Amino acid sequence: PAPPDHLVMATGPAGGTYERYGEQYRRYLEKFGVTLELRPSSGSVQNFAWLRDNKVDVAFVQGGEGDLAPPDNESEPPVVSLGALYYEPMWVFQTAGGGPADKLVELKGKRLAVGVDGSGTQFLALHLLRESGIDAGNTQLLRIGGADMLKALDAREIDAVFQVAGVEAPLLADLLRRRDLTLMSLVHAPAYAKRHGKLTALTVPRGVVDIAADLPPRDISIVAVTANLLARNEVHPALTYLLLDTAATV
Repeated sequence: PAPPDHLVMATGPAGGTYERYGEQYRRYLEKFGVTLELRPSSGSVQNFAWLRDNKVDVAFVQGGEGDLAPPDNESEPPVVSLGALYYEPMWVFQTAGGGPADKLVELKGKRLAVGVDGSGTQFLALHLLRESGIDAGNTQLLRIGGADMLKALDAREIDAVFQVAGVEAPLLADLLRRRDLTLMSLVHAPAYAKRHGKLTALTVPRGVVDIAADLPPRDISIVAVTANLLARNEVHPALTYLLLDTAATV
């Protein structure tokens, strides 16, 4: 059959990197007569669930979120990967006054903002904390992010913040500019990556976010996942190739 002229894409929270890229995809696909409907979500986990439930056609999904394998070993997978797009670092900020820390285990017993339910930030933050011996039984895990997280910071109700974001994310720049936060450099980043195949240990160069403002003010060791473009297996092949072309261009 002829390819349809309409696709639904799951993006992410308002103001996030996925939303910004989704808007670029929408404008690019318009040139080819394809309407891309952008559907905001709480994040990567919800995006993957929507794909498997046939609620969207394509989505940005953080690496390691779900299993692409079919329910049985004979049928084709319901969701396919069109490729990995870029690295998404996990940034961990500690509030000032707590003393410098370079190990997540040092956050035990504190108030941690780990991201909203359904977000890739929460998925990865809880995994890293479990690896570090931290859970809800010994630490206060606040399932908030975005504007609510910023309000809690202003009210001094948080001791540390977890945030998965690309270096171009506006929220990341806002957090780096806050004088009451210190960006943690994780000494165990290579160990986390070795223990989890979907993680990569990276060194974020000094000034990569903003050279003029010298942000971050030093080299930072972090772990990162990849942002992936996933689609339902039933998406028309012509649109699949057009999405690949869009991804390469954007």
